[in-house]
Amino acid sequence: MEIRVIPDEILRMKTKKMKDISEADKKLFEDMFTLMKENEVEGVGLAAPQVGVPRRFVVIELDDFREVLINPQWEPMGKEKDEDIEGCLSVPGVYGPVERFKKIRVSFTDALGEKRTLKLDGLLARVVQHETDHLDGILFIDKITDWDRIEVLPLALRYPGVVDLLKEHEK
Repeated sequence: MEIRVIPDEILRMKTKKMKDISEADKKLFEDMFTLMKENEVEGVGLAAPQVGVPRRFVVIELDDFREVLINPQWEPMGKEKDEDIEGCLSVPGVYGPVERFKKIRVSFTDALGEKRTLKLDGLLARVVQHETDHLDGILFIDKITDWDRIEVLPLALRYPGVVDLLKEHEK
């Protein structure tokens, strides 16, 4: 299993809802947790399309929060937004400002098949919004608020799709 990088077409696909959770799915969840932590740039979230699976789930591990969110749906709690720098394992070496809701409520099914709802804020709310965007074929680069403020690490230059993206946004 490997992380898909732009311009891989699966990253732009809308995913299909999951109806059940198999033992193979549970192994996939664990493999995804491992993959994002063993990546050259350690991640805090990974969506199924990023590993070539067009299904509606994400894994998130941030501080003490470690969860599989199956068929997640979120809504803002209030209108307050915050802009911060984001990056993505599928757009390696590129970081830029993105505006997101500060507080959200997310409903999902967990890896045990239990329906749950959580109220989240701060970085965890941002990560959930970022990862669930992947399930609809949306990447953080689609939401960058100011391309003049992006940061590009040398790592980006190893990926032709990332280089092409940067050329599109050159002044």
